[in-house]
Amino acid sequence: MPVAYFISRSVGIISERVGQKLCQSYCHRKSEKEKSNGVGTFLVVGSVKLLILVQFDMNGCFGCWEQEKAALLQLKSSINSTAGIDYLQTWNSTNKTSDCCDWERVKFDNTTGRTIQLDLNWIISWSREDWCLNASLFLLFEELQYLDLEGNWISRWVPNEGFERFSMLHRLEMLNLANNRFNNNILSSFRGIFSLKILDLSENKLNGPFHIPGLCELRNLREISLSNNHLEGILPSCMAN
Repeated sequence: MPVAYFISRSVGIISERVGQKLCQSYCHRKSEKEKSNGVGTFLVVGSVKLLILVQFDMNGCFGCWEQEKAALLQLKSSINSTAGIDYLQTWNSTNKTSDCCDWERVKFDNTTGRTIQLDLNWIISWSREDWCLNASLFLLFEELQYLDLEGNWISRWVPNEGFERFSMLHRLEMLNLANNRFNNNILSSFRGIFSLKILDLSENKLNGPFHIPGLCELRNLREISLSNNHLEGILPSCMAN
């Protein structure tokens, strides 16, 4: 569970105990008649509730899950080791008070604290080499809906850690892989990503007869972009409809 859950829970417990102590002290000093009216109790408890509400309002976002924060830092390390530059500087591992909610290029669900969007487009477009992607780095983001990897010179991936692993991301709806260096080997990787609605493979190195294995099995797919490649043929009838 997120640290924020335990913090908010602790605040509630502490506030309740403070309220009880204040009420006991207040009621002890007041007469029996005043206690029977319950005025003092109402004021104290009301103040405690107000304190809790102010606490929630001031924080707004209570931070991401610790395991997802660690996964983001691991992802940053992978990017930086390829680019040789300290990208994503707001993703800070040394500052213990660094709040994931303030990190660039990442969006969290305000209710669950889970990562739902990663905008990693054009991160290493001018790096010294292409990014050898490890798709398993994204698997901890179980609620991820939107992933943008456009313009990162990705042409390969760690063996057995390609995009076929994304079938485990059951909420992934948009995957942008435009302006990379993928060849036809990537086309077999999308089988099983049944939640996918939008897939962008434009500006890559796809060529020859058009064929994406399992494409018609992706029943939720509504949009696919293949422009500026060298593919031949037409979309299958399942997509034309």
